[in-house]
Amino acid sequence: MRTLTQDGQMRWLGPEKGVIGLAVNALMNAFWDMWSRKEKKPFWKLVCGFEPEQLIKMIDFTHMTDCITKEEGLKILKDVRPEWEKRIAELEKDGYPTYTTGAGWLGYSEEKTRGLCAKLVKEGFQHFKMKVGSEDVEEDMKRASWIREEIDRDGTIRTLMMDANQKWDV
Repeated sequence: MRTLTQDGQMRWLGPEKGVIGLAVNALMNAFWDMWSRKEKKPFWKLVCGFEPEQLIKMIDFTHMTDCITKEEGLKILKDVRPEWEKRIAELEKDGYPTYTTGAGWLGYSEEKTRGLCAKLVKEGFQHFKMKVGSEDVEEDMKRASWIREEIDRDGTIRTLMMDANQKWDV
């Protein structure tokens, strides 16, 4: 990816952001998809099969070396490697929890929000994320109450998360 985003002729269009970032991300997603299909494995299983040294080479540490270095990352991967087959078996058995933002977008009507929540609960989602940060905090609170009411309607307490979408300050 860095080779594509740092090309001297393309860099001025916005390395790692803007039009170049979007284009490179599309190419990288296609690359991973083709590799996974070739191996006849879902993406997560392909990545789980990499040795730590192979995986670490695929990570661009450029913007995170103040938090973790490549060497520290490699050590972490090597330390957890002995349990990888057990964790893969757990994933295959239990799946991996995910969330949906499908019902939580700003601007959805009450009817649409409630309908989407009911549909997503039926699909098995246990974690919901809503966007907040509209001009009216009361509107965000109202939407949160609709979502909370719908996702817990059957008595199951599900997780509701909020994303301020860079709209709120500290």
